[in-house]
Amino acid sequence: MDFTQALEWTGLIAVLLSGVHLASPWVREHIRGRFAFIAPIGAGALAAYIFLHLLPSLEETETEFGAGITAVVLGGFVAYYGVESYLDGRPGHLFGVKIGVGWLYSFLIVYSLPTSLESNPASAAVAALALALHVLQSNTHLAAESPSAFDNVGRYVLMSAPLVALALDAVLGAPSAEVAAFLSAFVSGILLLGLFRDELGDEAGQRRFGLFLVGLVVYGSLVGLEELLG
Repeated sequence: MDFTQALEWTGLIAVLLSGVHLASPWVREHIRGRFAFIAPIGAGALAAYIFLHLLPSLEETETEFGAGITAVVLGGFVAYYGVESYLDGRPGHLFGVKIGVGWLYSFLIVYSLPTSLESNPASAAVAALALALHVLQSNTHLAAESPSAFDNVGRYVLMSAPLVALALDAVLGAPSAEVAAFLSAFVSGILLLGLFRDELGDEAGQRRFGLFLVGLVVYGSLVGLEELLG
């Protein structure tokens, strides 16, 4: 896939992610009674994405760029955890930080997408599905903390991230393979914390393990199919 095609597909994915943010109130209204079933499926898909897609791809890039890639994953994890710990007990500030972090990883994911699409279109497309599910769940958690702030301000801030990244790709071109690898590593650290804290955290006892396995197996099968198709 050449850069022009990669940019077109990035545009479609960016619009999809922005649309998920924009439609959050409507989505919450329509899944209100079903979120307990949808959430563990999405958590399983995110777990499969991280452990079957992100981490193996980082292992491949480590041979090319060195052990610094793994350190960047840890850096993303620790930085997000550290900021949240520092602001614990200050709900207003913490909510703003969560919006900021959500904006950052949405931006970084879309910004590095053209590079991923050029090298492995199927892999990037499968990844976009998991990220859309994660965005849906993350927005639901944020809205539960502060519905008014999220619906009136937060979702619009988050909506802008994929579009800003797309515009930057269009103007400056896609980042180099090395930059894309380090961006993906940083995002991996953030997503790992999100998986353990939000998706499998305090409400884990209320989650349905069977549905978690459904998400894990279905998404894992997609990753396996993508590997078979090359």
